[in-house]
Formats: sequence, C-alpha cells, structure tokens
Amino acid sequence: MKPPLFILLIIMPAFLMAQTYTVKQDATGDYTTIQGAMDSLPGNDTILVWPGIYYENIEVKHKQFVLGSLTLTTGNNSYTTQTIIDGNFQGRCLYVDSCSFFEINGLTLQHGESWASAGIWVFNSNCNIRNCIVKTNFAKSDAGGIGITI
Repeated sequence: MKPPLFILLIIMPAFLMAQTYTVKQDATGDYTTIQGAMDSLPGNDTILVWPGIYYENIEVKHKQFVLGSLTLTTGNNSYTTQTIIDGNFQGRCLYVDSCSFFEINGLTLQHGESWASAGIWVFNSNCNIRNCIVKTNFAKSDAGGIGITI
C-alpha cells in the first residue's frame, strides 16, 4: 500500500533540510569543535567528527541530531578508537537533555567527571548509542559511564 501523497509532502521537507556538517581540528571542516557545531546548528542534522582527541564537555538541549565518527559513513569500527571526546575530568563528556531524537555512533568518551553519569548522561530524550566506547570516567555517587533518565 502506498502512503497518501499529503503525508509524503509533509515528511519530505524534513529529510531534504537535514545536512551533514564536519568537525575537523585542522580547520578544514565546517567546525573545529563539537560543541561549536551543536551550538550553531538548529538540529535535524548529522555532525560527522574526524579522528582526533576533542577535549570538550558537550551539552545539548532541545535538538534532534546524529553525532558520529567516520564509523557512521564507512562502517569501519577502527574510527571509534581514533575519535575521542575527552572530558579532561572537568565535567561530563556528553550531556543530552530533552532531545526528541539523537544518535551517537562510533565515538570513544573518556575522562568525564561528575557526581553521576560522567561519560554520557541522557535526560528525557530518545536516544541510540551505537559502536561507542565509554571508559575511564569518574562519578562521585552513581554510574560513571552512561546514565539514562526518561
């Protein structure tokens, strides 16, 4: 059964507006930091992160996005260990709050520190976490790696 034409007309613009943006530390991409890309983009986009160690504590609120290493586009899992979000023990590596959808694919998240969920903390969001390594994170009172509160 084919979907009614009016449904396609409503859904198609959302897919057409989504774009892929690159984060490269050498300034040859669209952004040099992941947080900079998150802050600048309205959402419903893909942020593709090139290999490197990104010393960041990323916070994302009220957006829809896909965040991934080159594992996302190539299927090569070796990019997971080459593309690192390092919290530098200054806060969580990634905090996601009230996002209608997000996916994280092919990243290593390490050296986060917080009172709880120092690697990734997902709050009130629909999420997919794929092909990621979450290691060496420190939480003072709860899970050090991943915490999800719906």
